[in-house]
Amino acid sequence: MARVLIFGGTGFIGSHLARHCLEQGDRVVIAARPQSNSWRLADVLDSVIIHPVSLLEQTAIARLFHEVRPDQVYYLVAQAKRPPERSFSDVVDSIGEDLMGLVNVMAAAAAAAPKSFVRAASLAEYGNGPAPFLETQREKPLNSYGASMAAGTHFAQMMQPRLSYPAIHARLALCYGPGQSSEFLIPALIQNCMAGQPTVIRRPNDRRDLIYVMDVVTGLRKLANAPLPGGTVVNLATGIAPAMIEVAREVVRALGGRQEQIVIDEAHAQPDTTSYLCGSAAMARQLIDWRPETSFAEGLQRTLNAIKKNANTVVT
Repeated sequence: MARVLIFGGTGFIGSHLARHCLEQGDRVVIAARPQSNSWRLADVLDSVIIHPVSLLEQTAIARLFHEVRPDQVYYLVAQAKRPPERSFSDVVDSIGEDLMGLVNVMAAAAAAAPKSFVRAASLAEYGNGPAPFLETQREKPLNSYGASMAAGTHFAQMMQPRLSYPAIHARLALCYGPGQSSEFLIPALIQNCMAGQPTVIRRPNDRRDLIYVMDVVTGLRKLANAPLPGGTVVNLATGIAPAMIEVAREVVRALGGRQEQIVIDEAHAQPDTTSYLCGSAAMARQLIDWRPETSFAEGLQRTLNAIKKNANTVVT
């Protein structure tokens, strides 16, 4: 039985990871922002320990590591939905919250010397670089989220020689599945279609690598248990990137809805505005024998079933 500490364990991916660790017999402790809602863990709240902690409070983080003494640490904290602001407040907030939070946690973990530290990074770090993205290519982030994630990778690699544990960085494709916030496209499409409402597809030609959440969980666990050198970067991706309009049509078909429920934002439908995010999974296959096992059709059906089952649950 391993002692597992999950930062961001009340969130979408973190809650699935926490439940999986419990199923494997691990002792799970979750570090969550004080304002976090634990509804995703409602069925296992009696089996986990949740510590409210601000990632900007170094003393509190150090105390948490001293108390838990984790064998494995998973860091799943970042603000992906931070729109650009004329004042550049999105950039300032990304540095002050996302980057500083990571550095504080990694520094505090050094005293506890966990066996492994796995951080969820993002394909957004590659930005408009050539796809499918390889771990060895230079990052070209397009927004504050991608830039802060890329900076986090480089800060962590800079810190690695001074750390007492190996920190591994999993660059995730766009994850979807049960429990995801309706701020994201797939759950928004499902909920709108079920309600007979239209959904505006603002960038219909954008292509995104979509990965089912449990495939990500499996990959994160494999990375935590693999004897990899600290600083290793590994994509957890499918290598397939459908256009968002294709994704929308498949969701509507799966629900038996009308294609007229999909409304295209013509202002962003031109080819010259298209972006393409797709990661190569070759290194993950080579290093940890991991590959995504869930097709989009299968993952979509599982997500549909979960949303129908919990139709009255407010997802935030």
